[in-house]
Order: sequence, then C-alpha cells, then structure tokens
Amino acid sequence: MKNSLKTVSRLYFFRHGIAEKLVRIQDDGKRPLTHEGRKKVRKSVRGLDALGIRPDAVLSSPFVRAMQTAELLRRELGVKKDVVVCNGLRPGGQLKEVYDEARKLGRMDDILLVGHEPALSEMVSETLSGVKHLKIRLKKAGVCCVELDHIPPHSKGILLWSMTPKQLGNIR
Repeated sequence: MKNSLKTVSRLYFFRHGIAEKLVRIQDDGKRPLTHEGRKKVRKSVRGLDALGIRPDAVLSSPFVRAMQTAELLRRELGVKKDVVVCNGLRPGGQLKEVYDEARKLGRMDDILLVGHEPALSEMVSETLSGVKHLKIRLKKAGVCCVELDHIPPHSKGILLWSMTPKQLGNIR
C-alpha cells in the first residue's frame, strides 16, 4: 500500500469572542472584543491547551474581533508563525478561499481557523457533507475539530468533536 502525504489532518473551526455592539462601532469589521469576550476566549484557550492542541498555523478573518481572537489563540497555544489573514473567513466567505489559503501554507497537520457565524457552521457542514445545510452552530469562543484526508479533501471530513467555551473551560 502506498503511503500518501497528507496536507492537513485536522481543521479547528473557532468562532471569535464577544464583540462590542454594532451601535457603538458603526463599521462591523472594526468591532473589537469586549473584556468579557477576551475572558471567554482565554477560557477556551485553556481547554485547548489542556487537550494538547498545538496548531501549526492560525488563519483568521480580517475583522478586528476575529484577528484579536486569533492572536490570543496564537500566542497562548505557542504558534510560532504569524496569524494569516484569510478573506474566505470573513462573513459570507467561501470554503474554497479557505482551502486555497491553507494550501499555500504547505504541509500542516493542524490549522486553526477563526471566523464568524453563520459562515463557519456552513463551512463545517460543507466539509462534512458537501452541503451547507447541516445544523451546526458554534457559540462565541466555541470550536469544533474536523479531520480531513487532504486540502481540499478528496473525501468528506469527519467531525471529531465540538465544544462550547463552558465545556472547554471545565477541562483541567
């Protein structure tokens, strides 16, 4: 049996933390994380750290709240590479754009993707089933892990797990 080189084995779909209200900040893309949002992201990071999650790279939507979330994740999980801005992860982004950006990174075992709802859930659904209609909802600072054979996948992904920030915060 031939041993094929995997490009990616796991994608972590992480929803950004709680952001300032749109009424306070007029431009949706410039809304920063709130104090509570940072706190929740840190709680989730502690859980990921306890699980031994060590992504090779972090890709993020260019929106401020997602970039702040991605930077917290990168720093706290010890990712050496800078966060990569990926327009495919902005609201309304397309999974193909995410795959294209991930492919540019070369061989990676684990990639953490930081984005927004409902686009992230649709991307998870599409990765698992080929359609965007599975009912998957990520809470703010929540994450799910999908295993793939390749980027883009030659077959459908497998959902390994999905957790809320509360669940992640309870991991010791």
